[in-house]
Amino acid sequence: MANINFSIIIPIYKNEGSIEDIFKRLNEIKILLKDDIEVIFVNDCSPDKSFEKIYMSLEKVDYKVKILTHSKNLGSFAAMRTGLIEAKGKFFSIMTADLQEPPELIVSFFKSLSLNECDIVIGQRENREKADPLLSRIFSSSFWWIYNKTIFRDVPSGGFDVFGCNSKFRDQLISINETRSSLIGQILWLGFRRKFIKYSRLERKDNKKSGWTFIKKIDYALDSFFSFSNLPVTLITIIGLFSFLFLLFLLTFLVFSEKTNFIDVDYLKIFFVILTVNIINILSTGIIGIYVWRTYENSKRRPISIVATKYKNKKYEDKNFL
Repeated sequence: MANINFSIIIPIYKNEGSIEDIFKRLNEIKILLKDDIEVIFVNDCSPDKSFEKIYMSLEKVDYKVKILTHSKNLGSFAAMRTGLIEAKGKFFSIMTADLQEPPELIVSFFKSLSLNECDIVIGQRENREKADPLLSRIFSSSFWWIYNKTIFRDVPSGGFDVFGCNSKFRDQLISINETRSSLIGQILWLGFRRKFIKYSRLERKDNKKSGWTFIKKIDYALDSFFSFSNLPVTLITIIGLFSFLFLLFLLTFLVFSEKTNFIDVDYLKIFFVILTVNIINILSTGIIGIYVWRTYENSKRRPISIVATKYKNKKYEDKNFL
């Protein structure tokens, strides 16, 4: 099979309304690159007709296209990883199916990587007012501000969704086999030579709500913190220490009050103190339990994703693909 320079990975989930525009965008990118491209769609068990629309377009394009389908819905980050594993290019880029990144951004990724300016290039979002709802922007800004202050100081203020990398970085990234983790955290943790490219996020093409629901955001936030920081355990240790000192002081004060009749001992206050201590214990046990559970999940060594089906167009010469 002829060498491929540029591989583009596109996770797919409930994007049937964008498929036609995705292929138009890919044609633009191919023209701007002035080179052949490889496109890998990773269907994350999308319940709509996204797969059918992509499949019907396989032989209509003049570049290499693969479709991989997960055995179950595993999320966009697992889909990105699946695509990176399958890609055969020298340089790789993630492209979102909602088309909120301009085509020039993907081209900029590949140009920076081709010129050996960096090992990993990250799209830094700006001007999100028109692209995202107000509550989504508030949640995102708050999360990434906390993440910047407590986990990784070099994370962009608005986070990031898309990135490009060379094969050296890709190989290290896919070697991390953690089932409960954060892909963005892994990228920042790996280091290497890094470059940020700013861009203005576009409005969604299909005018549908994103599949990135609030529950998924909360789950991702927990993975991001618990996978790369001991801050929660440190906080409960500090809270426990101050609680112990406070209770020691309170006990001394109650004994003194009983001996000197300084004040009447109010049993309701004692009950409140006991209740507070129990709540702290329950929360502390829960936080420690989260760490233990994540450690247990990773110790199973289960695959992060399973590809159930594979399809390719005739541009590939690889007969052993399926």
